[in-house]
Amino acid sequence: MPYLPPIYDRSAQIWANGNLAIISWAKQGIPGEGAFTELGGSVLSVAGHLGQVDSAASMARELARSPKAPSLNRSYGGTAAFIWAQPDLRQLTGWTTMPSVVPLFHSGMNPDYHVIGARPMLVHFAARQMASASLREQYLSEMLASGYSLTGETVFEGVRRVALDDAIVIKPDSVSAAAHPVATPGEADRPLTELATDYGDLLVQAASREPVRPRLFRLSGGKDSRLVAAALSRLGPIEAVTDGVTGSGETVIAAEVARAGGFDHRIQFTNDEDRSLLASALYFNRLTEGLTSHDPKNHREVLTFNADRELVTGQGELHKGGYARVNAGNDDPFHHLGSRLFDRQLVSPEVLATAQSALRSWRERRMPLFTEPKSVLYWSYVDFRLGHWYMNRYMQWDGRHHLMMPLLDDRVSLFLATVPLKHKMREHLVYETVKSLNPSLAQIPLYEDRWACRSVMSKVRQEIADLIAAPANEKANKVPARKGPSPQHVAADFILSSSRRDHVREAVSTEMWDQLERFATKKGPGPFWAQMQAKRRDNFLFRIFMATTLYDLPWIRAYT
Repeated sequence: MPYLPPIYDRSAQIWANGNLAIISWAKQGIPGEGAFTELGGSVLSVAGHLGQVDSAASMARELARSPKAPSLNRSYGGTAAFIWAQPDLRQLTGWTTMPSVVPLFHSGMNPDYHVIGARPMLVHFAARQMASASLREQYLSEMLASGYSLTGETVFEGVRRVALDDAIVIKPDSVSAAAHPVATPGEADRPLTELATDYGDLLVQAASREPVRPRLFRLSGGKDSRLVAAALSRLGPIEAVTDGVTGSGETVIAAEVARAGGFDHRIQFTNDEDRSLLASALYFNRLTEGLTSHDPKNHREVLTFNADRELVTGQGELHKGGYARVNAGNDDPFHHLGSRLFDRQLVSPEVLATAQSALRSWRERRMPLFTEPKSVLYWSYVDFRLGHWYMNRYMQWDGRHHLMMPLLDDRVSLFLATVPLKHKMREHLVYETVKSLNPSLAQIPLYEDRWACRSVMSKVRQEIADLIAAPANEKANKVPARKGPSPQHVAADFILSSSRRDHVREAVSTEMWDQLERFATKKGPGPFWAQMQAKRRDNFLFRIFMATTLYDLPWIRAYT
């Protein structure tokens, strides 16, 4: 069935007891890792990868030591979601590592039983007891504010995401939240060099887990990749791959990093320019089951690397402070957060009110963690940017690869929560950690970026130019950066002709809709459109585009 995500190429397995059910998959090609691990009548399901324990069986043995309920203040490391079923107690408990990039979904729409799992569409099918979809039209407007639903609702009727900052406890007659401590902030300030040493040791531990398949390191010229490279350079040989063209600035830098880290390195170009914007949107919606907020032009990242490898990748903004490193001036941080998550000028008052209400509820739940003036901006990045936006990236990779993400390891994230923001916002921590793990990597320039605590951008550009011009690269092809197709007219035309046109119009502000109509009918931009930043305008067009294609394309219609 080509319109389904790749993970559905293999059969799901179902565990059921009474009116409780778990839906899961065995890890493809990994000996001994089934969909479920049974121990003394209890059952464990793990989606994602473990870190501190060596197997699901080891984790199950630890959980069994607390017969009444699992201990939720114990970190098992890794990047994962867990479901622990205790039939003798007629109870399921589900929770995730922090940040919550591996999701859990729950449905109680069927009066006879509850279903929980890591894929929303399959949870929906199991709850309905049929392979047919009942879609929520409201989801279109919910995701327009930020590119995802702040409320945890999905496009599938009766399926909700388990709250990012809670565990879910499901019993035959009740569903409740359980306290799940995600961090203990406010640790006494320590010298930066000491923090960097501890951070580096944690990253090496997170990366040193025994691989379940041959590893492939996704190496770029950026900061996060540099930090992972520094940790991996302590662990022996590994193969690294860079998506690009030989001789471009990023591939030249990546090659230097590979040499300094002792990695085998290859450059692999994925040519995807022939894929239409509409086909790209279909592909992304397939992979994330409608939970996408990504630019569909970037689907090449998912296609580039071999599916049979353990892919080492990750996203490391937490060691740089998340949203806190953006200068908010004298504004209240919570007010600044609103401007980061949704644009008051673009969505209708009704959509805006729903988003603002969800944000207020989040602030009340997270209040104990706001120990510094900008803490709200740090924790909003943990929950919204990583827990929602980056979750989509995880779902894109899932099923094609076994992922290993040391920068998002639970123990790493818990450690970073204790580090004062002053060490993160100017990138002192990440730079000093790279330097402590592999000093030579700290000296190689970053691609189109700089260390905020160290470098001047003009000097970085000169260093990159010198690298490209070096004798080792003199025969390399000098190619311009790749440019994808301009999205604006394609997206605007599709939006105005979509069968969900009326629903889009209700969710978009009147002023923005007028501008869309003018733009799509080639009447020329008005002042509001012209004044919008191009990136902000494109992002909003793509959010509408992805939402409308979700309802109109074959992978959903096949079931509706």
